[in-house]
Amino acid sequence: MPKALVVRLSAIGDVVHTLPALAALHHHGWETGWIVEPPARPLLEGNPSLSRLWPAPSARPVAWGVAYRVLADLRAKEYDVALDFQGLWKSAAWARFAGAGRVVGLSREWRREPGSSVLLGESMALPPGIDHVIDENLALLRPLGIDAVGAREFPLPATAADRDAIDRALAAIDLERFAILNAGGGWAEKLWPADRFGALARGLRDRGLPSLVTWGPGEEDLAGRVAAASDGAARRAFPTSLLQYVELARRARLVVAG
Repeated sequence: MPKALVVRLSAIGDVVHTLPALAALHHHGWETGWIVEPPARPLLEGNPSLSRLWPAPSARPVAWGVAYRVLADLRAKEYDVALDFQGLWKSAAWARFAGAGRVVGLSREWRREPGSSVLLGESMALPPGIDHVIDENLALLRPLGIDAVGAREFPLPATAADRDAIDRALAAIDLERFAILNAGGGWAEKLWPADRFGALARGLRDRGLPSLVTWGPGEEDLAGRVAAASDGAARRAFPTSLLQYVELARRARLVVAG
């Protein structure tokens, strides 16, 4: 069985966008490992399409001793190919030094840090007609003989405990039909203002759909501002883990994220 290493270290949304490529590798008979930094790790632990999860240390500060030990273990695995889905110096370095037979990534003009292409063994330009980042990731599988552009399968771990926790939390607030408004994000300058989320919640209420405002670490106050701006159309959600949020989103009629 051929072995592939997925290099997508962060962030949570980008890891989700790479899951269809993981599913495609799995369906085509590849044994797949993935190296990832801590925040997105819960999305991959116990993932049914993944053979091995490699824990990359956080980028800041760099734990060089941990990185060296992980690299030693990666090299011992003798992957046939390392796929750099991130296009950064740090991702290209992990792909290069993992000791895989091939190191594949997008060519210079398609990378967030163009100079990092020097660390690749094989680079490819995006073919015409690729518009979504999910399809960019899937296109990177073509050098392996896998044409899965357009696929939308998102393998995620699921546990009865997370499902039960969300069922109990929704029952406690007597909520069945709802929209999720997720106002937070990693880049403050990219966020939609709280008052606009509040206006959206009022519009959804007028159409018979109440809203839950979800939040992550450090975002509870933002969620409260959205709820306050909604005139009672939205409420701040209960706290969730990352996988509990996935279960909550599966139950929502609509998800609007910043």
